[in-house]
Amino acid sequence: MVVANRRVKQKSIANALDISKERVHHIVTDEMVVANRRVKQKSIANALDISKERVHHIVTVHLGYRKVSARWIPRQLTVEMKTQRKTICTQLLERFTHDGEHFLRNIITGDESWVHHYDPESKMQSMQYRHKNSPAPKKFKVVASARKVLLTIFWDMEGIVHIEFLEQGTTINLERYVSTLRALKGQLSSKSGASSDTGTRYIATGSSTSRPVGAGGPGRGRASPGGGNKSPKRQRRRPGTKALMEIRKYQKSTNLLLRKLPFARLACEAYLVRLFEDANLCCIHAKRVTLQAKDIWLAQRIGGYMQPLS
Repeated sequence: MVVANRRVKQKSIANALDISKERVHHIVTDEMVVANRRVKQKSIANALDISKERVHHIVTVHLGYRKVSARWIPRQLTVEMKTQRKTICTQLLERFTHDGEHFLRNIITGDESWVHHYDPESKMQSMQYRHKNSPAPKKFKVVASARKVLLTIFWDMEGIVHIEFLEQGTTINLERYVSTLRALKGQLSSKSGASSDTGTRYIATGSSTSRPVGAGGPGRGRASPGGGNKSPKRQRRRPGTKALMEIRKYQKSTNLLLRKLPFARLACEAYLVRLFEDANLCCIHAKRVTLQAKDIWLAQRIGGYMQPLS
């Protein structure tokens, strides 16, 4: 009876030690995961001297962690950008609270994007008659071609209002934007028809600005919802324009593009090489091996280089 009680007590002590050890494993694993969110289970197993399967059970079941990939976002916003967007969103919410659905109907959203040319082929179109032992046809992933065109599109809460493609050889400038906004105004006028609504509509572009389009025509400046104009966007030149400007500049001037000293050194070197070659020939003709001053003097006289050395 005493032996049985002792065995029970030893078993309870062993269970308590196992529980405390398991608890330590949980705490250490949690600390390692918090310290390094990309830590590997193999590293935790080596640190705790336990199996990798046990680490996986502790991490997923007991601690409730799961490994997820980072979410891709278009761009990283700075604190200033976030503050500006918050201010604009607050102003839009205040307008919506005051005007209701009428304010949403007056918002025109615009965006620009480069569109590539594709020649798509469906799976049904790629089917072919083949024998049983013939290899199956291959279909590769469609890649974007070299040709692309700029797409400009505007839409409201009911659907697309205006869409246009940039013509080949056309440059994006102020006149182009004015023409686009005038075409957009014409689409809005034809869409409204005989409606008496002549209020101002705001164009929400990809940036944090909006362009009012009213009865007076499209505005030249980019007016923010809070008022005030921003500096116009810097015009982007076409590829090769700056190079042509530099070429015309140097064609009109008489200045040398390179320095004179490197050319002077090169000319001196060529003169000396040619002179010593002729002097060596004079030395060989005199059946001598050593080059003397009179050989150089004779080479100068024969070659007509410069005045002979005295």
